[in-house]
Amino acid sequence: MTIQEMPGKVGFGRAIGNFFKGYADFRGRTTRAGFWWAVLFQGLVYTVAAVFAGFLVILGLVSSKIFMLLGAFILGLVFLGLLLPTFALLMRRLRDVGLSLSANITAISAFGVILLLQPVGLVLAAPLLNFILFLLLFAFAVAFFAGSLVASKR
Repeated sequence: MTIQEMPGKVGFGRAIGNFFKGYADFRGRTTRAGFWWAVLFQGLVYTVAAVFAGFLVILGLVSSKIFMLLGAFILGLVFLGLLLPTFALLMRRLRDVGLSLSANITAISAFGVILLLQPVGLVLAAPLLNFILFLLLFAFAVAFFAGSLVASKR
């Protein structure tokens, strides 16, 4: 099923429904509102999962280490469960902004590499590397928003 959202017709519930219906749909289009409602939903899901995992980590520090592993496992499941629909949503949104498939793949690859390098900076305790990666993420976000603004004025 191809997701074809219409501007002005997407609320929170519909955006979440389209997010899960278009789980692996990389061909449709997503409106700006649909994209940001889905991002808000993901933020809420990650927040709830992180709070629960944090509770389990604290419980693991007090009693058994198995709770710490369970917390990490839950966060990993949430991340993996939302990974594919997030990429599909991003591809649909970038297509709606007017970027080609090669530009989509380049943007998502750059974003993924930056995200994957972030833990390396934390492990190495390299503040300069973390700062540079943060600036790259910020530049990526600004470029993405600028593309959204230009496309919305067409």
